[in-house]
Amino acid sequence: MKLSCLPVSFFQAIAVDRTMAVDDWLAFAKEIGLDGTECSLGFVEPIGKLTGAEMRRKCDAAGVPVSMVTCHPDFTHPDPAERARQLEDMSRNLRLAVELGAPLARVLSGQRHPGVTDAEGIAWAIDGLRRLSEIGDGLGVRLALENHTKSFFWSYFDFAQRSEVLLRILDGLRGTSLGVNFDSANPLVAGEETLPIFEQVKDRLAILHVADTDTKGEFRFCRIGTGIAPIAEVLKRARAQGYDGWVSIEEASRTGPDGFREAVRYVRQAWADATPRPPS
Repeated sequence: MKLSCLPVSFFQAIAVDRTMAVDDWLAFAKEIGLDGTECSLGFVEPIGKLTGAEMRRKCDAAGVPVSMVTCHPDFTHPDPAERARQLEDMSRNLRLAVELGAPLARVLSGQRHPGVTDAEGIAWAIDGLRRLSEIGDGLGVRLALENHTKSFFWSYFDFAQRSEVLLRILDGLRGTSLGVNFDSANPLVAGEETLPIFEQVKDRLAILHVADTDTKGEFRFCRIGTGIAPIAEVLKRARAQGYDGWVSIEEASRTGPDGFREAVRYVRQAWADATPRPPS
């Protein structure tokens, strides 16, 4: 297992207020024992200050490679011209992933725009993600689809937040290289259970996101390991089927550096405890 992190708690400081430099995040990531970092689009141009080449040099210098570029395409927008623009934007993001040396790009289906039916949104998402997956195949970047809660950059919640919608989209994308970015807390925010959904997507895992919440049905996250997400069981089940790829902490508790340190300790220990024991 290689341990990465999406530093949601630092997004405001890095991408909006710009009171924290990406260099500071990378140095801290190295200090607390992370093997890699996710690269939010908020870190790089045109949203952030750094070019892709600058971000790559900083990551190489810090010894913290990019595990995944964390993107938020909106393929469920009701305007077909906007959906076409989203595909064009995501094509650039996949080229960014190549520049950064990232093997994965996190993708979303889109936002739950008012008035868009499930049938419409599912069809549009499948079409956009299929086209994007073909582009990714040509570049050597695999898409990892997440049923998210609400992107930092969005107005509405994720269209595929409900597992029923996510599974219908995934079913329509069988035969593509697209995998799943499974998040341990997102189902709980949607009022569902984590483990039944994991069992339905575990054969398509591309990366695991470790997140935690202390309240079911609410958009509220807490320190990793202190809430109700069955993180240890997800890691155990993933490891039992031979998964040994990237595990990424989505640290969104907004409790400062200690929240990150505790998360790294917790996940490292949970992964060690999940080691299959040889028969006696």
